[in-house]
Amino acid sequence: AVFVVASLGVVNTLTMNVLEQTRHIGVLRAVAMTRGQVRTMVLAQALAMAAMALLPGALVGTGISLLMNAAVEPLRGFPVEFRLSPGLVLGCLGVALCIAVAAGLVPAWRAARLPVVTALPRD
Repeated sequence: AVFVVASLGVVNTLTMNVLEQTRHIGVLRAVAMTRGQVRTMVLAQALAMAAMALLPGALVGTGISLLMNAAVEPLRGFPVEFRLSPGLVLGCLGVALCIAVAAGLVPAWRAARLPVVTALPRD
């Protein structure tokens, strides 16, 4: 469920980014950027956005789980061992990166399909 919400946020952000960059994409396409290069550019933006969010998210998530674990002892009367599984954390980070790139496919496809003539600035 969390991944679905995050992917919708990525799609929304990248779609707005493509709309704001329509003129720039038009100019780049006019000076020989291919549709594939436009798709790669938008997907790289999705990957960069995910990479910048994953490290702080993993750190904060680990901190919150440690605090929740510390709160269990006063409530239950006995401690519960806290174990951090690096494999699970790295697996979640990998899945989140894949989901971010997959969520960037639709905005990348739309950006690549922009007609050069209509995307160019008219000023």
